[in-house]
This record gives sequence, C-alpha cells and structure tokens, in this order.
Amino acid sequence: MTDSKDAEFYLNRAGHKRNLGYFKDAIHDFNKAIEINPNDDSAYISRGNNKFILGDYGGGQF
Repeated sequence: MTDSKDAEFYLNRAGHKRNLGYFKDAIHDFNKAIEINPNDDSAYISRGNNKFILGDYGGGQF
C-alpha cells in the first residue's frame, strides 16, 4: 500500500467517526493522515473543523 492510500484510509475512517459524533477520535485519524501525507489540505481543514466543533480554538487541546 502506498503512503497516499494509507492517508486516504485514515481520512475515510476519520470521516466516519466524525459522522458518528466521535470528534476526538476523528482528530486522531486526521493527525495520522497528515503525518503520512502532509500535503493534503483536506486533512488540515477537516481536522480544524472538528477542533472548532469541540471548542479547541487555539489548536492545542487535541
């Protein structure tokens, strides 16, 4: 499996977790996707949206 496929796996799983309301768990998967592919803007945006929902406006809680 290539790195981009690995990152895609974590992005998809994070999306499912987010849809179920597991925002903290989704953030962990978005972090993993960013670690694998730091050039994927959608992972940063989605992680930011989840942090916003949880009230993490400074970016340091999760």
